[in-house]
Amino acid sequence: MTEISRKSGDSDGEKPELLGLNVHKAGLSGFDKEKINQIIQEASKGSNFYLFQEKKQRRIEDQINKLKSKLEKFSMMEKLEASKKADELIELLEQNRVLNRIIVHFDMDMFFAAVEIKNDPSLKDKPMAVGSLSMIATSNYVARKYGVRSAMAGFIAKKLCPELILIKPDFRKYSAESEIVMNILREYDHDLRNWSLDEVAIDLTSY
Repeated sequence: MTEISRKSGDSDGEKPELLGLNVHKAGLSGFDKEKINQIIQEASKGSNFYLFQEKKQRRIEDQINKLKSKLEKFSMMEKLEASKKADELIELLEQNRVLNRIIVHFDMDMFFAAVEIKNDPSLKDKPMAVGSLSMIATSNYVARKYGVRSAMAGFIAKKLCPELILIKPDFRKYSAESEIVMNILREYDHDLRNWSLDEVAIDLTSY
């Protein structure tokens, strides 16, 4: 996910280093992070997207400051009591953990992009993403080499990779492909739990 960070010592505290790339995602490695962050910053500045993220960042910082202020008002005794209650809650949760079952979690990689590539194999070796100029849902690994990833505005992605192919989402198609996978998994766990089209957990304890 893209994130906002502020440079320490920046004389203008209202100007965030906007949308710095979070590289903790498959395929987002081996590139010049600083260069990509600079492109993202320049492409975003002054846009509605920038202003929205800036407002969101200020709201988060306000919440953090309120929590810090609240914490500062606590006495040492209150902090110790709160810490004790937290430890008791952790212990209770540990006692109730279920460790005698085997649960397998599936998270289908770049699912929307994979479906598009399945339908049009020529996209496999081209930088492509599913989404719009406003927001990208996912991107393939070729596009990720340029720093293009999910939750990024499409117009910023185009600055990072001018050759990027943007494909409009087709959720009926994705739902149909998802159901194929879910039906296979239901052979092993009829009561599987899915959180989205590309994420599901199944219980394999009986196997």
